[in-house]
Amino acid sequence: MSEPSDPAEVQDTVEPEPATGPDYKEIARKQEQRAKENHKRVAELTAELEALRAEVEQLRPVVAERDQLAVERLRFQILRAKGLNDTDMVFITGTTEADITAQVDAILERDRKILENSGPRTPAPNPDQGRAAAAPPPDDLRQWGKKLFGKTD
Repeated sequence: MSEPSDPAEVQDTVEPEPATGPDYKEIARKQEQRAKENHKRVAELTAELEALRAEVEQLRPVVAERDQLAVERLRFQILRAKGLNDTDMVFITGTTEADITAQVDAILERDRKILENSGPRTPAPNPDQGRAAAAPPPDDLRQWGKKLFGKTD
């Protein structure tokens, strides 16, 4: 290759000097674009969060009912296992297996004590037994009899 003799040709082939510092405008554009994307993503996530909260509120009563039915089922199972009937269910308020079992055991103990004490008993002594009853005064008795039968003296 030959060297160019014209200085104009030399300047065309020389590359411009690179910028000495960072391009702040380009950095600002990128940051602004990221901020817009982040803002858009926040709006999407906020809408999604609100939808999930609404679903949770709809499911709350269903979950509470399911939990209540599970506890009731546990109560029935323990009652049946211990040999009690469904009428004793009103006395059972526990929510855990240990609480329910303790309450059922207390009912069984109460029933056992009632059965022990419900057999034939000796009657309580009558303090008047064996004593002669006080007779009413004869005049009062006579007057009463006369009034009753309409007789006069």
